[in-house]
Amino acid sequence: MKKKPDLAAINAEIKRLEAEAAKLMGLRNSVRPQVIAAIKLYQFTAEELGLVAKGKPPKPAKPATDKNRLRGPQPMRYQDPGNPERQWSGTGKPPGWFKALIAGGVSKESLLIKTAG
Repeated sequence: MKKKPDLAAINAEIKRLEAEAAKLMGLRNSVRPQVIAAIKLYQFTAEELGLVAKGKPPKPAKPATDKNRLRGPQPMRYQDPGNPERQWSGTGKPPGWFKALIAGGVSKESLLIKTAG
């Protein structure tokens, strides 16, 4: 049967490991300037050193075309007769007031904004 270590043995092991860690950190810190000098001398890139995330590179942005270009603000085409401030361009998701009026039997054409001319 294995004997369980006592508190003094655990503390001694902690001190030993901390001393070993300090020694390794000192070694690491002493090597760092040499590594940096070698990287500069041989002109290594981050990619060559494996410091760039692996995977697919990001896709380039699509050029603006008629199909995917933002069209900007659209003129208003529909208006709520009960509240003229509520207007809709006719593109995108219809607003609640528009859907409610259509469901209530009002025709789309009757909601069109009348233009002078």
